[in-house]
Amino acid sequence: IQRTDKQIFTSMQNSIFQFMNNRKWTDKKMLSTERINCNLIIEITAAEGVDRFKATVQMQSTRPVFGSGYNSILFNHKDETWEFNYQEFQAMELNLNGSNEQLPSLLGFYAYVMLGLDFDSYKKNGGNTYFNNALKILNSHQGRLGWNRNDGKSNKNKYSIINNILNARFKVLRELYYTYHRKGMDKMYKDVAKSRKLITTQIETLQDLSRTLPNSAFIKMFFNSKVNELVEIYKGGTAAEKSKMITLLSKLDPANASLYQEINKK
Repeated sequence: IQRTDKQIFTSMQNSIFQFMNNRKWTDKKMLSTERINCNLIIEITAAEGVDRFKATVQMQSTRPVFGSGYNSILFNHKDETWEFNYQEFQAMELNLNGSNEQLPSLLGFYAYVMLGLDFDSYKKNGGNTYFNNALKILNSHQGRLGWNRNDGKSNKNKYSIINNILNARFKVLRELYYTYHRKGMDKMYKDVAKSRKLITTQIETLQDLSRTLPNSAFIKMFFNSKVNELVEIYKGGTAAEKSKMITLLSKLDPANASLYQEINKK
């Protein structure tokens, strides 16, 4: 961005960092070591006037896998419709029962989505509270750019993501987050073959959902987070497992079909 005073971007970065790391997001008693590892890459694409900005944001959150030094990606998403006002040294606050400025709302929405997925991965449907908080933020911004059903370049927008997650039709995918991670990934250190077989069974449960709602935001979000991990999991499988999963994964996630061919490579 061509502007003489670039200090505002440093201030914005610091404000976002403080907001995300110092706000109390949950009533659960959490150790500092249990904080969610989250990365935000915010690219400011336009500045209008003194304090109006447009941006695209790449977000990723991970959870540790028990018995290993590996972190499994839970959320990997790019949002290209961020528009917000920011004044230097602006204090950011978020009220779930009232109106808010765009920037803390955008950050808060995704913070609650990431919290929800993290809690889902440890307890079946454990993320409900956080997903409902994200929905409250969405509802408070209806009609504003970036928060509506048809905003963005595809249905991978805020409206579709949270409405998919809370829709009973996606129950099988919500429950998969628990079984995949707690009964599959977290057991890998004990028995890789058994854990891989369980993950296969869980992936197979998505077939009916994929046939009914093939382009849903939630399904795309899951596979965009897991594609590289799934490739590595099945590289160690038998020839029969590899063949079966290349076919199945390419069908469930056609956008990444070429990547699944890597399963056959050592």
